[in-house]
Amino acid sequence: MRTQPVVLATTIAVVVLAAISCQRETPNEPGPEITLLSRIEIAGPPVVVPDSATQYRAIAQARDGSSRDITTQSQWHSSRSGVLSLTPAGIATARSMGESEITIEYLNLRAGLKVLVLTPGTYRVIGVVTESGVPIAGATVQVIENPGTTTVTDALGAYQLYGVAVDTHVRVTKDGYKPLSSSVTVGAHQTLDFALETVSPPTDVRGLYSLTLTADSCPPGVPPDERTRTYDAQVTQDGPRLTVLLSGAQFALRGERGNGFTGHIAPDGITFVLSGWDDYVYHGIYYNLVEVLADTPLKLYTAAGTVSASASPSGISGFLEGEIAAVTALGQYSNSEWWDCVSHKHRFVLQRR
Repeated sequence: MRTQPVVLATTIAVVVLAAISCQRETPNEPGPEITLLSRIEIAGPPVVVPDSATQYRAIAQARDGSSRDITTQSQWHSSRSGVLSLTPAGIATARSMGESEITIEYLNLRAGLKVLVLTPGTYRVIGVVTESGVPIAGATVQVIENPGTTTVTDALGAYQLYGVAVDTHVRVTKDGYKPLSSSVTVGAHQTLDFALETVSPPTDVRGLYSLTLTADSCPPGVPPDERTRTYDAQVTQDGPRLTVLLSGAQFALRGERGNGFTGHIAPDGITFVLSGWDDYVYHGIYYNLVEVLADTPLKLYTAAGTVSASASPSGISGFLEGEIAAVTALGQYSNSEWWDCVSHKHRFVLQRR
């Protein structure tokens, strides 16, 4: 008489366990709250004044059009805490003039807001400093009326000035270049680019060379003839722009890439850029230098990084900061490497012929 209730209880227990098991097998499925939310956002001013505290709020927007405050449930971050610091409650303290991005995270959602810290009546001026279209790094950009408002261009020649008054003069200087200034009437945030000229014409480095690359900081077992590679090189020049075309080896070409790279000659030295593979660009960006060391099995020699060099009557020499490697394939799925050498002192020598 008691058998049936026991069986029924056992059956119910099995069903409950099965339900729990199913829940455990799908831990990454979004909960009901996530599926009801359409987005999150940050509410607050995009411009604040130095030495002030501002309350920012995180707002969750639901698919039915309703919203609710999730400020204390969100994770808060500031990209530049020296400019704008944040508390877990979303209170921002403006510490110095500049720009920072506030971001929040809630469940699997994320939002951001760029915030400027500026004295009232001042603005942000940004731009690029170039020579013949080539970015100039390390140039000083300064507001003449306020020498404390100054900055230096980055590797892309870009600069940012914060706290620029309505009527002012901006001056750009760098050794080896003619100083350049511009009067500015600033009524809003704006872009101001500068094109510098060298004091003297660039050195003429055109001609035929032999290029030798010697890898540094390599693991044991790298064959000497692979660690050091030599090519024929033709250097052409258009003002400060340099182009190096390689020959004398078997290269794996894709379009105009695989056997050459470009550079820039400046008063303080010569820079070459050897691009590597970039999976974040549609169809990828191919290496500037890919040599076929062997066909079966496939072994490809690659070099990628930035060369800092100087010229002399005998040629151009310096160091490559980056990676020299031998791989079996190229791209994001090519994790199989024959060898790999990463260093800031790979030897780079263009010997004039």
